[in-house]
Amino acid sequence: LAIREHQQGAVIIDARSRLNNNTAAQHGGALFARLPVARMTVTGGSALLQNTARAHGGAVHFAASATNLTVSDASQVDNNSAAGIGGAVYV
Repeated sequence: LAIREHQQGAVIIDARSRLNNNTAAQHGGALFARLPVARMTVTGGSALLQNTARAHGGAVHFAASATNLTVSDASQVDNNSAAGIGGAVYV
């Protein structure tokens, strides 16, 4: 897994990283961010696939806020689910 931070409040998942088949008892099956995130980028052929949350945000849950989500360069965010709101991402 390659999560890198270029600037304060940014999460970048890069370099063909995989966050797949994770389950959270509450929020954010693969990733939970308690502090504000200015932007999240999934790039470089990375994937967030088949993650599950029993509350909100099947793959990702931003507890504070997020202003920009970018998925690029053959990356995927797919087949994620949540019992509550935000099958893939909850902001």
